Formats: sequence, structure tokens, C-alpha cells
Amino acid sequence: MEKKFKQKMKILLVNSLYYPNSTGGAEKSTQLLAEGLVNRGFKVVVVCIHSHKDSIKYHNGVKIYYLYHRNVYFRFKKKNFLDNMLKPLNHLIDLYNPWIGKAFNNILNIEKPNIVHTNNIYGLSPIIWKETKKLKIPLVHTLRDYQLICARGIMFKKHKLCKNQCLECKMLTLTKKRLSKSINVVVGISNYVLKKHLEYGLFKNTKKIVIPNPLLSEPLSSPKIYVNKPLRFLYLGGIFEHKGFYLLMNIFSKLEKVSNNYELWVGGKGKYKGNVSKNVKFLGFVKSENIYPKVDVVIVPSLWNEPFGRIVIEANSYGLPVIGSNRGGIPEIIKHGETGFIFNADKENELLKYIKMFINKPELVLKLSLNCLKYSENFKKEKILDSYTKLYKTLVIKDA
Repeated sequence: MEKKFKQKMKILLVNSLYYPNSTGGAEKSTQLLAEGLVNRGFKVVVVCIHSHKDSIKYHNGVKIYYLYHRNVYFRFKKKNFLDNMLKPLNHLIDLYNPWIGKAFNNILNIEKPNIVHTNNIYGLSPIIWKETKKLKIPLVHTLRDYQLICARGIMFKKHKLCKNQCLECKMLTLTKKRLSKSINVVVGISNYVLKKHLEYGLFKNTKKIVIPNPLLSEPLSSPKIYVNKPLRFLYLGGIFEHKGFYLLMNIFSKLEKVSNNYELWVGGKGKYKGNVSKNVKFLGFVKSENIYPKVDVVIVPSLWNEPFGRIVIEANSYGLPVIGSNRGGIPEIIKHGETGFIFNADKENELLKYIKMFINKPELVLKLSLNCLKYSENFKKEKILDSYTKLYKTLVIKDA
């Protein structure tokens, strides 16, 4: 019965970008979901945008529609002067892009999916929700960031968090708020990101659930058995203020005066122009799977409200404890005192305290390592796939 159900089910996944044009966590999660569903016997179609003419390709059993972006410029490229001048027009068209709507409607009529599941729709326009609703196809949307309520997508501006929407973001939210009523189920990758959208009036009368992001690989089978000398901390991410990188550099400049029994390894793109402690090593872009086995503690000092914080569970899956800020979804995935520590991002001395704790008691890494591995089991790909397939089945049965 279950096998027949899967064979008859066709899921149409939508995300702004898709392989090989992946830039971040949303693309990775969407690809994992698409290929995982195929492996379970579902038929899967993906719709995304790119900068070339419309095309159809196949990758790992997934049929992919690459739609030309149908706007004044392609959002996922480095902008030139003219693009910046046309930015308001680009935003305006994206609110209700009839050309994308027509192309998407054609795909729906060709593929006839049982479920449409949208993720990031930046550049695709919320008109795709309306086109789905017109054909009475059950619709799921997963919130992976703040693009529906913030023009910049991070709700962080002028060196601080946005406590409320600015006028520009309020205007850009109106159409999305109205069309979000078309959605049957909205999924938050954390409680925080879900509640934040509800605060601004989206997804009224919509079923709401939380399904976290999955791990990209399986957790290790055994915990750490040694710590490095000196102890190695890791920051993995871009050299950006909202990521807390400047805060971290300030902390380690203070730490240099009281201890040298540590190193901070920095993996990520970008250039830092400030003073750098001799204990800080910049590695440039690195693959996470190559760097986690070489370090002891991961620091996630985000100042913006991370929708989830995949680095936390990735680090845990390698048996590494995490020191993370109390912003966004990060506190939801750190068990304070068991898999790491949560610090108040408004009190930098708290971060300093936990860094010193690990330096003075490096054996704490080994004590927490097994807890981290056990906790990361909750985010294995198969468990997240179970949650989505259960959701899809509920919607199809209800719609039948």
C-alpha cells in the first residue's frame, strides 16, 4: 500500500536556485529533500530560475525546470551600476511577476503534481502560490529565511537588528501576506522563524509545523578521544558583521593578553581589515567535512537572528561542542551545558567566559562530545524525510 502511494505521488519542489547553482543552505536542503524523495520512490520535479533561456535537465533522478528569470536583471549575480538603478523595479516586478506566473502555470499543467512544495521564492514571485491554488493543488511552503518580510533577507541593518519592518519592507510584504493565504501548510525550520512571520500577518488560517534542516552527512560513530594542543576553536562562515565575526575578533584580541593556549581557525570568504591576534589563522574557503576533524570547539557568534544555524548540528555530528549566540533559532538546537553553551549576544563577556572555560578545562570537549553525537541523530536526513513524507501523505489523503 505504502509503495503504491509513493509511486503515484509526484512532488513539485520550488526553490530560487538549484544544483549546480547552489549558494547556501536552502539550496542544499532542497536538493537533499528532492533526491531523498526520489530514493524513496516518489516522482520529483524541481522548478528554479537562472540567467539563461528556459531548459529542462535531469540530475540524480530529479527532473529540473530552469526558468529564465523574466525580470530586469538576475538577482543572483554581482550587480552593476545599472542593476542598482533598476533595483526598485526589480522588486516591484517580483511582487507579482505575470511572466513567471504563466511559465509556472504551464509546468503545473504539464506535470500535474499531487503536491507543490515551495521553499525560497526570491526571484520567482509569490504569484506561483496563486497559480497553484487555482488548480486546487495542495501547497506547502518552508520558511528558510526572512525574504518574505525583509528586502535584504536578514533583518539586520545599520549595525543592529531590525526590531520592526521599515517602510520598504512593509510595502514588499503586502502582496506576499495576501497570497500566503493560499498555502495549506507552512513549515518553519525553527520555531523562531515561523513565529517571526506570523508576527507580520503572514499565513493566517494556515496549518503550522516545525521541521528542522537535515544534516548533509551522517554523524560520526564515535566521539572525540583527544583535544588539540593548543586548543582549536573554529569560526566557519562569511566575514560579515551580522554573523558576529567582528565581535569574535574583538573577543580574541582581549584573550591574547591573558592566554596563548589556544588557536582560532577562521574558514570562510571575505577579508578582515582590522588587527588580527597572532593566535588567529585565516584559512579562506574550506570544506566543512575537511575542517571539523581538525578542531575542538565551534563558535557561532551570530548577531542576526539565524533562521536555524546548520553549523551547530554539523559540528555536533562530528562530536564538537558549540558556543552559540542566543539569536534566532540557534538556542533551539543547543542543549546548554550538554552539547555546548548559549551566550547573550548583547554581553560579549559571556562569550569570553565560555571560551575561557574550554581553554582552562579542555577535557570538557571530551565530556560533551558523546552528547553532541547523540543529539545530532535527531537531524539525520532520513528523519527529516520521514517528517515531510508524513506531511505530504496527510495532505493528499485530505484532498482525495
